[in-house]
Amino acid sequence: MKRLLISMLALCAIAVAQARPTERSITSPDGSLKLTVTIDKDIRWSVTDGSTTVIAPSQIAMQVGPEEVWGVNPILRKATTGSIDERIPSPLYKKAEVEDRCTTLTLSFKGDYAIELRAYDNAAAYRFVSTRKAPYTVKHEVAEFNFEDDNMVYCSYVRSNEKKSFAEQYYNSFEGPYVLEPMSKMGNNRLMYLPVLVDMGNKKVCITESDLRSYPGMYLYNSNNDTGLESNFAPVPDKITQGGHNMLQGEVQTAKPYIAEVAGARSFPWRICIVADNDAELLNDDMVFRLSQPNAIGDTSWIKAGKVAWE
Repeated sequence: MKRLLISMLALCAIAVAQARPTERSITSPDGSLKLTVTIDKDIRWSVTDGSTTVIAPSQIAMQVGPEEVWGVNPILRKATTGSIDERIPSPLYKKAEVEDRCTTLTLSFKGDYAIELRAYDNAAAYRFVSTRKAPYTVKHEVAEFNFEDDNMVYCSYVRSNEKKSFAEQYYNSFEGPYVLEPMSKMGNNRLMYLPVLVDMGNKKVCITESDLRSYPGMYLYNSNNDTGLESNFAPVPDKITQGGHNMLQGEVQTAKPYIAEVAGARSFPWRICIVADNDAELLNDDMVFRLSQPNAIGDTSWIKAGKVAWE
């Protein structure tokens, strides 16, 4: 009887331990920026810069297939921390080389996926990584950016009237002017494209992304007219017809019920929050370049930099 009681108490203790939220955190090399991940029924990240909460707890998730969602009821298998301290050659960039110095955290979960996170002195970033070999589709990715206060936001909306659906807004020229307005006053039916700049008064927070390959660019919108932004993605085109200006554009007539097709193991785009004390720091920032895919062609000496019109 005594052994049975001890066994039952041990099982209860294990159940309670498993039910408690798990926290993992890393700090930037200079100790100023802290990135925290809370693992419970879902996965949320938050960022502080000194005593300032830059990103309040915000959900991270990715739906793959009809029912499987990475980041919902997650089971953590392993947490690994590390650091990076190197210089990236950048002969065709505005600088000859870019410093890449940060603290890293990799969280591996049951289900063949992981989340890689990085804490820089002036930025935080994360991305999903999958080791799954079989093909699958991504139906949606949840990327939230919540704030404690009703900050002013510099954003560029898709050029459209507010009566257009999201599906209609996906077809746009990405040429909208930037506007400045309180986050809570943003319409919940208007998409904005990146980058988006949040003015917290004492800090500027730039939300952007990097390393997009075979994946749609991220839109943001304010779904609840509150102090948070969340992601939205255009689906994979199904039927395309030639049209538009001078019949030069492919117009999507129908779309598939997912945003990406994945052939096997891969990493997904980085979600980035750049933190700056002033506008000048933003102009000199290298985060998008730093987190882009490494040089895959080897020798680049034959490429001569020059002027271009458009891309």
